[in-house]
Amino acid sequence: MSAEIPVASGLASVTFDRGLYVVTATVTTIAGILAALPLVGLSRALRLYASLFAFALIAFLMLTLFAVRKRWPVLFVERSQHRSHSLSQKLDRKKVSDGAVR
Repeated sequence: MSAEIPVASGLASVTFDRGLYVVTATVTTIAGILAALPLVGLSRALRLYASLFAFALIAFLMLTLFAVRKRWPVLFVERSQHRSHSLSQKLDRKKVSDGAVR
């Protein structure tokens, strides 16, 4: 992260980037599974399991997007925000002390 960007903003940016990465990977996986199902000669049971897995991923993605849109406190966001704020303060103090030493 650059020195011009505040640490808290940098952490939020990295978190947002990782979230987009996970969503993109999930969508790509779903598309690949659904595109390969009619092309690959699989047994009926494997087709069923692959379809169920794809639909489970779709359900998980939809639930995640719904939770973000409704701003549900998923995975103890308040606690992690407090930790990131205290981490931000520690990093800022370290940056100042490192700058004074040099």
